[in-house]
Amino acid sequence: MTSITSIQQPKTIAAATAALRQIDDPRAAHLADLFDACRSPNTRLAYAKQWRKFTAWCSANSVAPLPAEPAHVALYISDQHAGGVAVNSLRVARSAIKAAHVGAGLPDATADQLVKQALEGAIRKNAEAGVASKQASALTAAAFAAIAATDAIPRPARGGRLESAAAAQQRAAFDLAMIATARDGMLRCSELRALRWGDVERAEDGSGRITVRKSKTDQQGEGAIQYLSRDTLRRLEEIRGDADDQALVFDVSVMAIHRRIVAAAAAAGLKGRWSSHSMRIGMARDLAAAGIDLASLQVAGRWSSPEMPGRYIRAEEAARGAVARYYQQAA
Repeated sequence: MTSITSIQQPKTIAAATAALRQIDDPRAAHLADLFDACRSPNTRLAYAKQWRKFTAWCSANSVAPLPAEPAHVALYISDQHAGGVAVNSLRVARSAIKAAHVGAGLPDATADQLVKQALEGAIRKNAEAGVASKQASALTAAAFAAIAATDAIPRPARGGRLESAAAAQQRAAFDLAMIATARDGMLRCSELRALRWGDVERAEDGSGRITVRKSKTDQQGEGAIQYLSRDTLRRLEEIRGDADDQALVFDVSVMAIHRRIVAAAAAAGLKGRWSSHSMRIGMARDLAAAGIDLASLQVAGRWSSPEMPGRYIRAEEAARGAVARYYQQAA
């Protein structure tokens, strides 16, 4: 039987993982698990999707995807950009192509200046053309108040029948608890879905705390503690029922979260691009409007850099800028 010490230096991580899976040794299985855990499931899915698109392009153009020529990768980026593919998707594509090469023990084709300049050129051309990223609308405190005032109104259910008043109240209680928790905790959708009742605690003053076990910017799972207002904690306690600590607080899919937010905003007469990210953006804008500085905002939202929150609060930053102060002093 092959032992773990008999494994020679493999050419690729994939080969090493496959070899370790063949060994009847718990140490080998654990090491293979560590290799598999180096990327989140969502990242692996995104990379797989982008790699399929790249290999299909290579096949259509009669060029090799692995190893790829840097000039071909640059041309792929150019073709995708010309076809209207968003810059963020191009970044993921570059990362997927890099991962495939590094994982196969090959030189990184995306490290070449041809690829770098193709991507930088796409970014600059979009900026010059005024192409904005499709950012979700901000579910601010004002938007939440509008939703809270209308969410319990019965809506058409399946089959076209109007839901009962009791069903509407139950749905609204869930919606409002979910939106309030996502806003207060500035939670990403994955963090919201992973939240369990054991992660929710009541403080002596009636406010709450939630433990975010793992997030996009905390792949080591060190965790974070986020604040909940008294009203948000009350909303959570109203929907808990007899659920135990291991039960998910919001046991619904990503698409269900999206649909519920879109429906709640529509019922309140709110226009915009609503998504599971709207609550996080909305709280960021509310904090900025209240005078919270960008550095503190970055910490509250657990962003790894100030770039994204800075984009979200541009309107609030303008309201505190030099021109705004000029007119305030003149008034």
